Amino acid sequence: MREQYEEFARHSRQLGLDPGTYDDYVAIEHAVADANLEWHNDNADTADLAAEAAFHEWEADTASGQYLRMERADALTAAVEHAAELDIEQAQALLHERINSPEHHRLLTACDQARSIEKVAEQRWATVENSDDADALTSARSQLYDAYCARLIAEDDLAAHTTITDAYAARVRELSGTTPAEDSPPAVESPSKPHATAPAETNSASRDYTWVMEPATEDERRNNHIAVSDLAAYRGISTEQASEMISAEITSGTKPDDAIRGLYRNYNPAADNDRRFVVVDLTTNTPSPGCSEIVNSGIVVITSRGEITDRINELHGIDPRAARTIGTGTHHLRYDEIHGQPQFGDSRSKARLQALLDDPNTTLVAHDGSRQRQFLAANGVTAPRVIDTRRLTERIDRSGGTLADFTAAHGIDHPAMNGAYNNALATARGLLGFWREQHK
Repeated sequence: MREQYEEFARHSRQLGLDPGTYDDYVAIEHAVADANLEWHNDNADTADLAAEAAFHEWEADTASGQYLRMERADALTAAVEHAAELDIEQAQALLHERINSPEHHRLLTACDQARSIEKVAEQRWATVENSDDADALTSARSQLYDAYCARLIAEDDLAAHTTITDAYAARVRELSGTTPAEDSPPAVESPSKPHATAPAETNSASRDYTWVMEPATEDERRNNHIAVSDLAAYRGISTEQASEMISAEITSGTKPDDAIRGLYRNYNPAADNDRRFVVVDLTTNTPSPGCSEIVNSGIVVITSRGEITDRINELHGIDPRAARTIGTGTHHLRYDEIHGQPQFGDSRSKARLQALLDDPNTTLVAHDGSRQRQFLAANGVTAPRVIDTRRLTERIDRSGGTLADFTAAHGIDHPAMNGAYNNALATARGLLGFWREQHK
């Protein structure tokens, strides 16, 4: 990595560039892409695959700002060494100069502006996040995500300046034994995380289905809506038909929980030859549907008899400004694995998904399906109905809500953190096991 960094610095100077901010690196990325194309054309017949892979890694590191971070780390080391050589007056003078420099004020202003723009975008997203308008969702997500990425970069640039200033402030403290307020640079706010609403915990009491014939409260209406929507998706019927079926069972004297469970048990998908199920799992770089990109999509298409007719496992590129979000959390991807891949909006997965879901006989299936559906909607894919295997395992199986709980309840061993495609395949197998359990 160090050799690549030094090579990068030399190459930058040859291009007449002196990178200091992320914007400089964006310019360099374009130059690198041109150089890569020229290199590939010149070496098409004799290209060494290892050399080409190394070049791709270098290109990915450039786009993600890896070399910028290394350069800033070197600058901080140099500042600490320089500060150690200063006396109290020199350190105070340099500290005062950095705090009051035009560059520092420019970076502070840029941060404030980026946060304000992101706040406006968050407010716009909040007005549409529960909408069925795919265009409005996609537009609002795009605006919010762009603002989020811009804020990340603004905070990075300010933090890089501030950490060097802190080195001189530390020297002043060391020599004076005090820390005058004016010697402390303005604090950099901790980067805020994208807003995400965690799925509500389900306790044992709430696992029973409820139904109110004439709902009067918001909770009653919501519970009725969930029961109707889930049953309609499972049986492939309209919500009006599902509501009528539930009401008829309860009117006949059956308790709501028994009535709704019975309507699951007495429907056998294998007898409905026209139906098709698209089982999906998505990996995203942040937990918020309105402020994320899909980095891995796994799709398994099955018939009502359980035959797999299509499989997709696709990685997707993201805005390089958000490269830091890769390699964190549970997905264990590296940025160079997705760099250069089409973003989800231009991917085979999106085109295939929408084509499948436009068929009224096709139903989306996903674990924590309502949330996966939100991510799809925010990226322009609409799913009229979804079978949520998380709710199936909580309500019907009365087990835990994880994918591992669902698959284990139906004889499928599925380790955690297994990738989007393997998660989708495990969900499909778990659903087939669920069907067998209902009709054995």
